[in-house]
Amino acid sequence: MQYLEKQGEQEQQDQSELYQQIELQKDFEQQEDQNGQELQIKQLQQEVEEQNNQEKQQDFQEQQSNLFENIKDGIAAGGIVGGAGAMIAQGGLALYGFSSIGPVAGSLAAATQASIGSVAAGSAFALAQGVAMSGAAAIAIPAIGIGAIIGGGLGLIKKFFW
Repeated sequence: MQYLEKQGEQEQQDQSELYQQIELQKDFEQQEDQNGQELQIKQLQQEVEEQNNQEKQQDFQEQQSNLFENIKDGIAAGGIVGGAGAMIAQGGLALYGFSSIGPVAGSLAAATQASIGSVAAGSAFALAQGVAMSGAAAIAIPAIGIGAIIGGGLGLIKKFFW
């Protein structure tokens, strides 16, 4: 009888150990599931972060492209305005009577010179005659350059303030 009692106790102990092993196996499987879920969540977070980084990179590239477009447009517009202004100034001087060889006889420039008498160096009349005598290119080229610089600067400012 003692043998049967020992055998019964042994079976109960074996069953208890078996239940413990089953519980441990369930806990292990649940832990694996949780680890798998955590890994999936981390992977999803990394994918979202990569997408955000790509979008930021694209936005930055678009901003850089727009910046250069603004500067380029400003340079072109400034150069055109500067060149056109120089040509208009040259035309205005010609209408007034200034030419590349001096005041045109019978023009307003000739009348002004006659009324002044001796023209002082550095006066407005001397400056106007000097510009007229130097030709359109001497005025237009620096005007285009200055206009381009100003236009490019305005294009840069436009990017940051408008």
